[in-house]
Parts: sequence; structure tokens; C-alpha cells
Amino acid sequence: MHLEFHSFFSFSFSLIIFCFFPVSSPFLFFLSSYFHVFFYYFFFFRIQKYFPSSYFILASSVFLPFFLSFSSFFSLLFFLSSFLSIFIFSSLHFFLYILLSIFLSFYLRFFLSSFLPIYFAFYLLYFLSSFFLSTFLSIFLSFIVFLLRFLRFLFISFFISFSCKFNIR
Repeated sequence: MHLEFHSFFSFSFSLIIFCFFPVSSPFLFFLSSYFHVFFYYFFFFRIQKYFPSSYFILASSVFLPFFLSFSSFFSLLFFLSSFLSIFIFSSLHFFLYILLSIFLSFYLRFFLSSFLPIYFAFYLLYFLSSFFLSTFLSIFLSFIVFLLRFLRFLFISFFISFSCKFNIR
């Protein structure tokens, strides 16, 4: 019962965070790492009592690579969404700043015209550094989460083969 609650809670929590906070998705790799624990638990620990051990070994050899590719597909989607959202929102922010600077240079040219190129250069530096840093961070986190998911895949496959071999329920 505790594992059911944990898998359902982690699944719903990662889904809610992915739906409501798509911009901060470099950190969603860690929050969504439990996304398919629910699928692992449901397919490999709930259906086991309805099938003999030989069918269960066959099903685990078929379904485990499928769920590994399923999780890799979702991590690829998370990575692409994070990359696109960071790029789109940073570009919109940058172009809004350009429009604001043009507006200020027309209407406040006697007060802020000498300071606008300095602000523009600092904001360009901020935009480029934040964009490249967030892109590097999302690539690095996706690689770490891929390694963690691969280790979890190995652990679950060894545990399933061990439980089928010794008939542990």
C-alpha cells in the first residue's frame, strides 16, 4: 500500500509540475524521474500474480525495453520542451527590452539616451549567458537522469529475474 501511494503521488506530482511549470523544466528531469515508477509497479508487480513465472519472464523481457524507450522518449520530450521554452521566452524578453529601449529613446531621449547602450549591452550579456547556461544545465541533467534511469532499469530487471527464479511474492 505504501508503494502504491508513493508511485501514485510521484506520478501525479511530476505531471502537475510539468503542466503548470513548463518553463523551469531543466529541473523537471529530477522531478519527473519517478514518472514511470507507476508503470513499472503496475505491470511487473500487480500482473505477476495472474501469470506463471515463465510468462512473467517473457513479459519482463518484452516490456522492460519498451518502458526504457518510453522513458527515454519522455526525457527527450522534456529536453526539447525545456530548450524551446527557454529559447522562446528569453527571445521574447529580449525583444520586449529592445522595444522598451526604442520607446525610451524616443520619449525620454534627454534623460536616458546616454545610458541605453550600456543597459542594452549588459542585457545582451545577461541573455546570452542565461540562455547558454540553462541549455548546458538541461543537457547535463538529462545525461545524469538517463544514467539514473539506466541503473534503475538494471536494478528492476535483476530484481524481477531474482523474484521469478526464487518465486518471491
